[in-house]
Amino acid sequence: GFNHTVGTAGLAGIFGRRFSDRRLVEFGINFEGVDVADHSVASANSADGSITSEEEISEEDLPPAIRAAVGKDFRTILHVDWQHDTRATEKRAGSPVGGAWGRLKGTFVGQSGGSHAGLQADARVFQNAPGGVFAARIRGVWVGEQAAFYDRPYLGGMYTVRGFATNALSAPGGDTWLWSSSLEYRTRILGD
Repeated sequence: GFNHTVGTAGLAGIFGRRFSDRRLVEFGINFEGVDVADHSVASANSADGSITSEEEISEEDLPPAIRAAVGKDFRTILHVDWQHDTRATEKRAGSPVGGAWGRLKGTFVGQSGGSHAGLQADARVFQNAPGGVFAARIRGVWVGEQAAFYDRPYLGGMYTVRGFATNALSAPGGDTWLWSSSLEYRTRILGD
């Protein structure tokens, strides 16, 4: 795997309103500068020995999707986020014993390197079970073709597909869409 530094600095504002204990709507705007490094760094030795850990990969050897975003840029991000939450307050193994949580988020990113829109949907359901909790999740993400690699979705890691390294299941420049789902049985192993 490789690590690529993307620095950001800016100002963000979020206005949210709860319509009940269960529903929340947020509107946000970010103004930020982005500084994408002109190289990547290997995080491990390659299987064939051609790349060693901590070796720098120069700009000309970067994948095209990453090379296209190298340098500094300024962007404005607008988002609308709707959440609905019916999860129980009682928990077992760190998970609610029942209920559901859902989110729908729309985003627009305006920047000189390429403006794009995006949409995310995430739904989670919890059900009490003997000795534990069943937890199901389905998630979908879409971004426009102009999205830079750091705004694209990736699969792999604790928050998408556990048991795989972060971002390990996607192309180096990310994808323009993905969906994932999971079904887990959660129980405590050592205490609460």
